[in-house]
Amino acid sequence: MTSTTQSLSERITAPAEVRFPQPLAGVTWRPMTVEDVKPVFELRRLVGRVDHPSYSLSLEEIEHEITADELDRAHDTVIGIDADGRAVAYGIVVLQPSQATLVRSAFEGHVHPDHRGEGLDEVLLDWLEDRGLQQLASSDKTLPGWFVTAVPRQAEEMLELLRGRGFDFRRNWFELVRDVTEPIPDIPFPAGARVETYGPQWAEQTRIARNDAFRDHFASQPLTSEEWLSHDSLPIARADLSYVVLMPDETGEEQVVAFAMTDINEHDWDQLGFRFGYIPYVGVRRDWRGMKLAPAVLSHLLNAYRDAGLVKAVLDVDADSPTGAVELYERIGFEKTSRSVSVLKEY
Repeated sequence: MTSTTQSLSERITAPAEVRFPQPLAGVTWRPMTVEDVKPVFELRRLVGRVDHPSYSLSLEEIEHEITADELDRAHDTVIGIDADGRAVAYGIVVLQPSQATLVRSAFEGHVHPDHRGEGLDEVLLDWLEDRGLQQLASSDKTLPGWFVTAVPRQAEEMLELLRGRGFDFRRNWFELVRDVTEPIPDIPFPAGARVETYGPQWAEQTRIARNDAFRDHFASQPLTSEEWLSHDSLPIARADLSYVVLMPDETGEEQVVAFAMTDINEHDWDQLGFRFGYIPYVGVRRDWRGMKLAPAVLSHLLNAYRDAGLVKAVLDVDADSPTGAVELYERIGFEKTSRSVSVLKEY
């Protein structure tokens, strides 16, 4: 990462004004409004069938994304509308609020599959990059600045465009899948540990545990209480299929030392043809590593999935995880199915 005593505002020359793209191929551009949630959701699903068929966002997630407090819709969003009034492209770029070791301007841009090759992706990326530079240049911090996105390896046209623009393909990620109808290893918890179903009473401790567990993970930044609770409030968040592991500290008081969380987007079931749960987080606090807590809580979670009538468990993992997570998951029966890559420019 970049090491400097200069602030990002000193290091980056950003455009004073970012104008929306000029009309192109019958498409005009404007900022998003809350009324665009449904058309953006529909467009994202069409794009997903081509670029990432194993994953989609729910309507509530799109709404959450477009109405987030940290998003300035007038300046951080753009949507392309064709002559028939249909959304055919959109982009979002957000200056991430958590900035412990890194300042990130995270972006995404999508173009309807039927409108690719018309130059829309190029002008959309121009706009996103100009706005991202503005966001990074607004920071007085001396931390590294990233203009960053994640791209499925299937999205070959987007990857080629980003490569041609000088982006760094920094980190690979695997999607792993586990059939829970197959035998699940019985992995006991260590003495003194007990597992509880996740609930509001464990939210703050679990957030703290997550931040500690992911401190040494690629580009991970601590989540605020607001960010954690905001996700908990989404319909996809399934507390009933999420678990925390409690162990006593030196004072004898129990605390959350490990966790495995679940999201379920039933829209994906029809698209993929099977019922599954997605695991956004599995983690163990650093002082409690080496006690086989991660495989134990995963085994507990997989059995819960089977009992709930799910067929598979899905998660994403850093291909170069410092904790050896890929090997851990594969020992429990997960298999690699697809890849994505973190793509960025660093300042």
